[in-house]
Amino acid sequence: MNVARVSLIGKGYIRILNVSVSLKESLSSKGLEVVPDGHGFPAIEFTEKEGSLLSNEEFVSIVKLLVSEGVAFCRDFKQMYPPSYVVEELRKCEKIPQDIVTCGFNGKEWVYETA
Repeated sequence: MNVARVSLIGKGYIRILNVSVSLKESLSSKGLEVVPDGHGFPAIEFTEKEGSLLSNEEFVSIVKLLVSEGVAFCRDFKQMYPPSYVVEELRKCEKIPQDIVTCGFNGKEWVYETA
């Protein structure tokens, strides 16, 4: 399975790996540009605000759009707040109504689950 996935949520950006041309075009048509982050990886930038990331409306709208596009959110437990955790918290707060796709690497391949 070759699915785009959010691998990192950093300060002011969401890193997305495996971005297809059609996903870039779809996001662009909705006003979001995929640009290189500080390390050269594809990312979508957002404006950082004081307080919780979960209350940043711009961030929440970007995540909602990525969820609606079927983008997976990584379960990387080496990170303090893996992308899957952030999205699950948004869903608990009822800011994201639909199911989300999460993924993790089992040492051989990426495993995707819908929750």
